[in-house]
Amino acid sequence: MKKNMKIVAALMAIGLVSPMAYATNGDAMMSVGSQNTALGGTGVANFTGAESTFANPAMLGKSKGSEVVGGITLFQPKVTNTGFTGSTAKTSKADTNYIPDISYSSRISDSLTWGIAMAGIAGMGVDYTEAGPGYVKARTAMSIAKVVPTIAYNDKDYGIGFSPVLQYGSLAISYDATPSGPNHNPDHNADTNTGYGYTLGGYFNVMPSLVLAAAYQSAIDMTYGTQLSTAGAGFGQVFGDHL
Repeated sequence: MKKNMKIVAALMAIGLVSPMAYATNGDAMMSVGSQNTALGGTGVANFTGAESTFANPAMLGKSKGSEVVGGITLFQPKVTNTGFTGSTAKTSKADTNYIPDISYSSRISDSLTWGIAMAGIAGMGVDYTEAGPGYVKARTAMSIAKVVPTIAYNDKDYGIGFSPVLQYGSLAISYDATPSGPNHNPDHNADTNTGYGYTLGGYFNVMPSLVLAAAYQSAIDMTYGTQLSTAGAGFGQVFGDHL
């Protein structure tokens, strides 16, 4: 158990010092982890080692011994806009992102396995601060990261797993449309929030070549101060009191 606790402490330290919360620039990742991504998100019914925590916690029931898995995905989106007048397209400077993930699992007994995983899972952002006249010099940064401890039970032909999910998010919106337009959040201050949810999964071995599996991820409510409402107010938009 002491060995396991040391590994967990190391994983937490890695999570704290890595840019995990600012890792992605897409609206939502198709899957998390290099193996799950390579499988096109079908890791729900494919054992991918400790990384299975991200796709289906029940699949940890297929693990043997202990394992640490980590990876980094290079994400390079290209986003443009043509300003107020539809002139020459300008490309966002926010075009290179590194998406880290790390996970650990360990078998407790013949029927129980536990694990913990951390990753940047979603986000978006643009940077047009150097776009020039005729464009809103806008900058946005949204990021989401999660920590997922897991417990999985397995029998000979089936398994179930449960993961409480701790999710952290950050959102910052700023822009400068002067001299003719508004200026908002010049210091690019962000609002953050923490949410909680869970993932529940299961699998059944129909035959050696066929596995049926499913996983459910609960909704996680996140509120980022008044970032949207105060940013939209400069352009006459109304989003409500808590956005």
